[in-house]
Amino acid sequence: MVSILSRVYISDSSGGRIAVCIKVLNSKYYKASLTNQIIVAVKTVLSNRRAKRHEVLKGTIIRLVKKTSRPNGIKIWFEDNAIVVYTKREELMGTRIFGPVTYELRFALGKKKHTKILTLASSIL
Repeated sequence: MVSILSRVYISDSSGGRIAVCIKVLNSKYYKASLTNQIIVAVKTVLSNRRAKRHEVLKGTIIRLVKKTSRPNGIKIWFEDNAIVVYTKREELMGTRIFGPVTYELRFALGKKKHTKILTLASSIL
């Protein structure tokens, strides 16, 4: 679970590397799971990229350390908490996504952005 002040990795080509969660959107208990949206502040960046340091962005969680169970009984977890960030116009900031992405993004509630994430991902687990 990602909560407020949790560090997450930005796993796209936007230029940001590490961010801190400021707010969890549409959550009663301020905990985010897979496919939830959060607002982050960028802490570490690569030079000459689109994401700037101390910039506030919106992102979707694509990987979690916490175990997530699927309807068929399989539990899945990853080594890190990772997100993909968006611009202010709700478009993906990066053009590539690094690392695997979970299959649960396909079943999120009617989000076209999630299908774009799935097409850009190198592997889907």
